[in-house]
Amino acid sequence: MKRNIIVCSWLFGSFILSQATSSTNTGMSYDPNARINLNPRTEQVHTEDGRELGDILMTIDLAAIGMPGDGYDNAGLTWDGQYLYLLNQFDNSVYMIDPTGPMITMSWPLAPLFWGLGREQNLWGINIADGFCYELEPPHRSFYALVQGTFGMADISEWWQDGELWILAVGGSNKAYKFDINTGTCIDSIGHPSWTVTSQRGLTYDPWNDKFWIGGWNSGMVWELNTDGTPTGRQFSFNNVASLAYDWQSSIHPEPVLWIATNDAANQIFMVDPDNVQPYVAEQPKPAIQETFGFTTNTPNPSRGGCQVSYSTITPGSVKIKIYDITGRLVRTLVDRYESAGERSVHWNCRDNNDSRGPNGVYLATLETVEGQDIQKLIVYK
Repeated sequence: MKRNIIVCSWLFGSFILSQATSSTNTGMSYDPNARINLNPRTEQVHTEDGRELGDILMTIDLAAIGMPGDGYDNAGLTWDGQYLYLLNQFDNSVYMIDPTGPMITMSWPLAPLFWGLGREQNLWGINIADGFCYELEPPHRSFYALVQGTFGMADISEWWQDGELWILAVGGSNKAYKFDINTGTCIDSIGHPSWTVTSQRGLTYDPWNDKFWIGGWNSGMVWELNTDGTPTGRQFSFNNVASLAYDWQSSIHPEPVLWIATNDAANQIFMVDPDNVQPYVAEQPKPAIQETFGFTTNTPNPSRGGCQVSYSTITPGSVKIKIYDITGRLVRTLVDRYESAGERSVHWNCRDNNDSRGPNGVYLATLETVEGQDIQKLIVYK
């Protein structure tokens, strides 16, 4: 039995939050078998499950759950693994939305003219009035994000590597720019004539496929991009896109989804099929039969905010990966399903099955397959 060690950490932050509000479930419609894209493109992309790229899987009616203003007030949207965060410009507040209700769980005010929202470890927002990007949780860092050749900055990425954010320019170059959040230095940019010809509004990052999604109301399109900004060829039309957020941890749908906030009279958030078939798992199947099974090399090590646990199987069959604390209490079930043979990796965000962060200390990851069992030690610290 092999034993490997990986170090996992997180930063703790706290919001200054206003009084929470809640609503009933009348604002949601979800069709697990949806196959109709209400904004179809000329050529649909078909997947094995019968759904198509761009299919609308769920709609959240923001007015029905108590969101003030109208749909033209919707701006930035982001996702933290459990909640959606929507920036409402009617009252210049951030609203935290539980999509399983759906309901507004809490809200808090910002200064006027905030636009984009995104995440590194903490929540960040961009203010189009002063051009600064602000960390909305302690330690409340900020940096000037209006680079030369741009008129304004809009949406912010999620799930990119620690210490960096991508921010989308609106007007001027219409490119996306990467910043070091500690120094405020612009360290890279991407663009392509297919989408920089007009300004976009939404930007998000898919960490497992290593791709960006970008789109906006001027183009009426959503594109999947390589990390150099070139389109992958997968795209779909969608009206009035205000912001995008990639969700690879969905508790509502069994596969990763793309959340889209729109800026129009309908006043809705949509859960859309991005045509990725595996939840949580970045799959790299091998053409040949694997010679070993068990946990393999894990990266990054050390890490902040989560661990990517890699493993290999020889024979198709049941695969279970579970996290236990040192007392033997089950903390999190990461994988429990039938899988084909191959190498895969699954992400643990250092949270339990209730999405709560546990204490520092030693944890054990167990792998159970038809070939046998393996154990890996995980050390969690701030």
